[in-house]
Amino acid sequence: MRGLLEQGVHVATICDVSEGSRREGIKAIKAYYDCGMVTRPYPGCDTTGDFREVIGRRNIDAVMIATPDHWHAIPVLEATRAGKAIYCEKPLALTIRQG
Repeated sequence: MRGLLEQGVHVATICDVSEGSRREGIKAIKAYYDCGMVTRPYPGCDTTGDFREVIGRRNIDAVMIATPDHWHAIPVLEATRAGKAIYCEKPLALTIRQG
């Protein structure tokens, strides 16, 4: 996520089933904007525990999928169907058939 922020990406939503992980993500984004090296203001960030909410949002252009390996295929396929750009950790699927 930090690499995306450094490229000027606005992280609009953090999605994780773990509320603690969502809080840590928000904390990391705020720390990035508070570091003093970023000239643009902190734009805010939503959180959710359901990836379908993120994929369904029209103001989301791209998604970064960093789920456990056995969960990559479903969010990738749903994001593809929604026309989102995708960055996904490998493997993209658990089996050749899924891929």
